[in-house]
Amino acid sequence: MSVNPMLSSARVGGWAAAGLLLASSALACGGGSDGTGGEGADSPDGGGGSGATAQGGGGNGPQGGGGNGPQGGGPAGGGGQGAGGDGGGGGVIPGCEGFPEGGEDAPDVAIPINGVTVTTLAGSGTPGLVNSIGTSARFDNPVNLALHVNDRGHRHIYITDFENGAIRESTLAGTVSTLIDVPQLGRPFGILALDDDELLVQADNDVNGMLTDPENGTLWRVNTDAATLTLERANIGTPRGMALLPDGRVVLSDLHRSDVRLYDPSDGTISPLAGSNGCPAFEDGQGDDARFHYPYGVVIDGDGNIILADQKNHRIRKITLSGVVTTLAGDGTPDMVDGPIASARFNMPQDLAIDAEGNLYVSDWGNKRIRRISASGMVRTVAGSGAAGFADGAGNAAQFFGQEGLILSEDGSTLYLADGTHGETELPYHRVRKITLP
Repeated sequence: MSVNPMLSSARVGGWAAAGLLLASSALACGGGSDGTGGEGADSPDGGGGSGATAQGGGGNGPQGGGGNGPQGGGPAGGGGQGAGGDGGGGGVIPGCEGFPEGGEDAPDVAIPINGVTVTTLAGSGTPGLVNSIGTSARFDNPVNLALHVNDRGHRHIYITDFENGAIRESTLAGTVSTLIDVPQLGRPFGILALDDDELLVQADNDVNGMLTDPENGTLWRVNTDAATLTLERANIGTPRGMALLPDGRVVLSDLHRSDVRLYDPSDGTISPLAGSNGCPAFEDGQGDDARFHYPYGVVIDGDGNIILADQKNHRIRKITLSGVVTTLAGDGTPDMVDGPIASARFNMPQDLAIDAEGNLYVSDWGNKRIRRISASGMVRTVAGSGAAGFADGAGNAAQFFGQEGLILSEDGSTLYLADGTHGETELPYHRVRKITLP
């Protein structure tokens, strides 16, 4: 049976960690704020977080209700004992029902893929901002990656270095340099390559470089040749997941809004696709009738569909461009079960990568493993022993900790993983890992 680890308040509710109180009533779902906090006052909209971990707590008003278990309750309010927000309860407003329970706990089943090797591309257990080679380079909580091929055929990995507020660059041999390091870029996370010489980068901080409110996050355009940073759009929210569609639009999956939108870089417009702002729950359906709970990493499959890691629902979801949402894998039970896709289970899946054959790789954070859903519908473990920590070596002996951003090389032979602290402080995890597939 898998145990659902606590989400860090520094990552999940960084605004709470910064000493800011986010009014859940602004999201129309009541409940306590993310992260720990004092006792929430009884009010019509709930109150502050009083739980022992992120997503706990809240007042006792009609939309309040404190969570009593690890991450119980959740941002939609509602009491309940559920782990990872699955055990909702009273107090949800009409239209925000959800958090259906999955099945019974099952014994862990890991079916490893043999011949996998895990190494460290760059970074170490020591935080810092040092340009160097391999383990002599320093990051401070690397969180996401983008593989970029410029018009000269040079391949680089761009890294959002969260606590440093920087965009770093690494060759495939592990030589690290700094592309952008300016005060305006605060808490960068989401990143994707737009074209030969441009990136889009999402940052939690506002246009002044200040951490204020989840809705005030920013989107920046980075010219990789000139090493310049230009504001693309203010008040973008917190779209941790970004993916480029064949028509040039960008998918934005926003963990705080609990929705998926489409952004058009050609004219700056944003259009809703699926989910409902401020209603974290689970529901398959179309458009704003569908529900997500912490939608995180996204990729585009060979048919142009969006595949999404629905983290707190412990599911992998599929979204068509007409907004139809279905469940691809997982039944909502946080567990570790490999095997046929119909019976496989996940625990806080965070990011995804996909190859040309349709094999889907999942950074399954709660299970501390990298998993693969084959195109034929079989789920197996690529790497990770299930223990949180750091260890290079054979796939099934390796250990990961933050395992947030996951990308795949063009030929499908190598995965790269941003393995940081997951928002915890003073932990020795500041690496980019390399996973060589057989």
